[in-house]
Amino acid sequence: MARKAVVTCWVSEFAEYLNKKNIKFPIQTSSEFGKRLREWWAYAEKKHKEENPDEDRRDLADHFYMTDGRIKFMHIWAASRLTEQEPANIKYPEYDLWQEFIKKEREMAPKELKSML
Repeated sequence: MARKAVVTCWVSEFAEYLNKKNIKFPIQTSSEFGKRLREWWAYAEKKHKEENPDEDRRDLADHFYMTDGRIKFMHIWAASRLTEQEPANIKYPEYDLWQEFIKKEREMAPKELKSML
């Protein structure tokens, strides 16, 4: 039986945090972005430790890498709705949906990020 899909996206969590503080997202300057990101990360880390005391939260650097005020790398976690035991006639349609998603994202991505998808 297929399980619920899970996607963890730090960008969505960050945007939601800013929204609650009445701060417009996306942030327009790299200095303000860095400041707000570190502020959010401290909040998110504290919240995670309170909700999951036995689990380590990944370091901020595991989520993205910035240089020259621009994000050069971003990591988003996802878990499939399928188990390893699912038959091929279930897996292949899901695989095709995933490939279509990647294709669309690659088409919309800035040229610097097309190779990352």
